[in-house]
Order: sequence, then C-alpha cells, then structure tokens
Amino acid sequence: MRATIFEWLFLALIYVSTGGTVFTDWGKRHKPLVALAGLVALITTAYFLRDRYFEWFGGKLSSSSSVTADPPSLSADHIYWLTIKDAAVPELFEEFIRNFPSSSHLLEARERLVLITKQRAALASCAILETSVVRSLETTIPTNDAVSLALTQLRNQRIETPDNCPSKRTLFGGPVLRVQECRNDATFVHVGGPNAGYFLVTPSTKVYLLGVPRRISQWAIGVAGDNYYCLVSIEPIVVWQGYEAIVIGSTK
Repeated sequence: MRATIFEWLFLALIYVSTGGTVFTDWGKRHKPLVALAGLVALITTAYFLRDRYFEWFGGKLSSSSSVTADPPSLSADHIYWLTIKDAAVPELFEEFIRNFPSSSHLLEARERLVLITKQRAALASCAILETSVVRSLETTIPTNDAVSLALTQLRNQRIETPDNCPSKRTLFGGPVLRVQECRNDATFVHVGGPNAGYFLVTPSTKVYLLGVPRRISQWAIGVAGDNYYCLVSIEPIVVWQGYEAIVIGSTK
C-alpha cells in the first residue's frame, strides 16, 4: 500500500530529528528508540509552533483590544461646557457660572457672557429706529394727517443708527408719488418729501397700518435698509434701484 502524504511527512521529520539513523542498520535494529526520538521531535515542534502563534498573534490581539478600550469619563461641567460654548444665550453661561464655580472653563464662560451681553446691547441700539417707528405705527390711525404728524415727531427725535451696526437704517415718509409692481416679487414705491426716496417692499418687509401702498393718493412711512432693485422688464431689461423697506405703513 502506498504511503500517504502524512506518513511521508512523518518519516521526513523522523529523519531530520534523528540524523538519518532510522535508515541505517543500527536504526533498523533499534526501531523503538528511533520511534521515541521521532515522537519527542514531533511534540517539541508542536510546542514551538504554539509559542510562535501566541507570540505573533496574541500581541496583536491585545494591542487591538487596547484601541477599543472605553475612553475616560468626562466631568459634568466639561459636558455642559461642550454643549453651550458656542451658544448666544447669556442665561446659559450665567447658569454655568452659578452651578460650576470651580470649573476649569469658568474664565471662558465669563468672557463669553461679557461678549454676548455687548453684542445684544449693540443690536438693540441698531434697532432703535425700527423700534420707534413700529411703536408709532401701532398707535397711529391710517390717515394722511395722522401719519404726517407721526413722521414729524419721529424726525424731531433725530434717531441715528450707530456706525458700528451691520447696515444703516434711515427714516422715510411722505406722499406716494408712484407704485410699480416688479417682476422679482417686490413693489417699487416712490415717496415724496419730507423724507423722500425710492423704496422696495419685499416679502420680508414688516407691514403696518393699511399695508403696502397701492396708489398715489396715500402716504407712506417706514424704515429703509440696504440697496435693492426692481426688475421692471426683461425684454428689454429695465431695472430700477432703491432701498429695501424694512418697515412700512400706509394710509387710506
């Protein structure tokens, strides 16, 4: 019967481990000793391979397990700070300072609170003209005489927008001289004196009294912002310039 591949491998292992004695006359006369030597070599080889396996692969497994280890837990003040550090609500930072007086982020929280408070004060000063006009429109009846009187009172207050505001705000008001619907979802309104100009009512304009002016017999009063445009015609292209109306009110 032919020897299998495993038998050949076994014989080769015995030959190497015994120096070939198994194939000599002495080896033939002492077969039990040769077999014992081969068995010892086989066991030794098995232990060698086992040690190398744990040395090569066992270390990799332990190193990979260290990568997936749980991160250190975060303190309550650090978690709270990560949640609010970019917020623009001063009350959140006031609460943080009150609840975590010994936090390592205490100085950052105080600086952020001062910055937000200053920003809010600046925004309030920038909106003072708009606030005054809205308050006047909410208490004025929609007649030409009443709006003219309200405009005079606002002019006398000489409310100016601070120079550090994002955009300039100006008071306008007077009789409506022209109204034109624009193709870009806006209404062009030409207002005469005393505070005259060209103004565009857009979807974001805050409207009071009787709303957007529609005819030249009305009066209009409001607050204007940045430059805007009215697309009157496409062919030929006709564009009128003006200022966006932030707030507007009109009469009967």
